[in-house]
Amino acid sequence: MDAKRVLIGFVVTFVVGFFVTALVTWLWTLIFEGAGVADWQLAFALALVVGIAVPLANALAAKKS
Repeated sequence: MDAKRVLIGFVVTFVVGFFVTALVTWLWTLIFEGAGVADWQLAFALALVVGIAVPLANALAAKKS
């Protein structure tokens, strides 16, 4: 496993996951509650988990093939 590639994958996946989750939670509260507030705690936690899991899964899959 190339550590630099996994780290870049983590950063990219974290940033994308963070902003997508924040946007979805903002839209959800805007549509269903009328507040329009993003859930930053959920966005950070989900981005952290996805940011770790996806690059590691890709690295392990690439190592097997």
